Amino acid sequence: MRTQIQFLGHATFRVITPEGKIILIDPWLRGNPFIPEAFRGQEEADLILITHGHDDHFDAGIRDILAKNQAIVVANPICRWFLLENNVDSSRIEPINMGGTIVLLDVKVTMVNALHSSHINVTEDKMTHPHPAVDFVLHLSDDVRIYFAGDTGVFGDMQLIGEIYKPNVAALPIGDRYTMGPLEASYAIKLLNVLHVIPFHYGTYPHLVGTPQELRALTADIEDLQIHALKAGEMLDCAVLPQRTLPSPEVIAAQLRMPSGDLGKAVAAKMNEGNAPMNRATYKLLEASTGNDWLEIGMGNGFFVGELLAIHPHMHYTGLDSSPLMVEESIRRNVAHIASGRASFRSGHSDHLPFNDVVFDKVVAVNVVYFWENPAADLAEIHRVLRPYGRLALGVRTREAMQTMPFTASGFTLYEPYEVENLLRANGFVVEEQAFHEESQPAPGGAIMRSDFVVIVARKV
Repeated sequence: MRTQIQFLGHATFRVITPEGKIILIDPWLRGNPFIPEAFRGQEEADLILITHGHDDHFDAGIRDILAKNQAIVVANPICRWFLLENNVDSSRIEPINMGGTIVLLDVKVTMVNALHSSHINVTEDKMTHPHPAVDFVLHLSDDVRIYFAGDTGVFGDMQLIGEIYKPNVAALPIGDRYTMGPLEASYAIKLLNVLHVIPFHYGTYPHLVGTPQELRALTADIEDLQIHALKAGEMLDCAVLPQRTLPSPEVIAAQLRMPSGDLGKAVAAKMNEGNAPMNRATYKLLEASTGNDWLEIGMGNGFFVGELLAIHPHMHYTGLDSSPLMVEESIRRNVAHIASGRASFRSGHSDHLPFNDVVFDKVVAVNVVYFWENPAADLAEIHRVLRPYGRLALGVRTREAMQTMPFTASGFTLYEPYEVENLLRANGFVVEEQAFHEESQPAPGGAIMRSDFVVIVARKV
């Protein structure tokens, strides 16, 4: 069985996992006029998630509901304290906070931030426990990944949520006034880079005026997007969800060389994940040498810049990329570092570097040499901008590892480590150090492929 998502009504969802476990999200089960009669009383659950304390998400009768089942509760931290103060057994509640992940019932549950203020109504005319809302990401055993926004506005970190957790289904409020409307939700969809959207929190009260039709109109330019406007009680079977059509190896190769558009952003995010060990190993091998002025050629979307600057408090980082999109993304991601004067980004090519002579102490390039049409020209330019005895670090995957990737047949020049070393020696460098790293990564179909790489450090002579 694949994951099933049932919209009970207004903002309450019920998920049935591939293992047959039941998850309730923001249960408003008692007195909810928007749940059809046939689906009321569904209080059986194995896991309950609570995003915030508003009474249309946090049932006033939650203690009685918990008394009728054995569910574990994962709740907004303030809602958790409210439950503990009202004598709910602490063994029934899993503590967690924003950014944390726990595994329950074969489901990875991650609590992420939201943009919404909340409280708990203790009576009709009294509120207490003010708090910010949270959202959840569920990663189920069949690789269905669901982003459940409770009540929220759109916010920029949705892009990080998309990059880190890669949801393929998102439940988003669209009613407006108290949450996002269709306009804001259309931006959320793009930030999350998600193809399947379940709108909710609309049409139930007079003020909630947003509609799925408006959302569809605003997202008509997103290829393959499906808006699943479930009626209350309706179930979405994730087995029937079509997935994004995979681009051809030739298209991927072109995007790796020059990222552009939404696909370029997605490819860059995937590279951050797959190349993280390689990037960090290359940076680390360069750390021992002196000098604080670094140039990175092919920095992508600038994902690792903040990490580098945190490690090296006196470092100044310059990033260069041939893709205008990657320069734009790096600037967007590193606004604070640019403002502090510690980072800058330029568009350009390594065979014509847009810098004066002898201005950098260190140059780093990870997974870049495959694209150099005339390596001697690129190395001559690197030699020119390095200060005397400056260092160059190259991160390169072995020919054997690269040949397992179909896209490398389209415009990639593959190297063995000794071939890279010979290029360096022939172009004014002395090889000082080489570090070989064995690595493997999951391949399509569940197989494991080798992705060994080498880091080579050379000194300008």
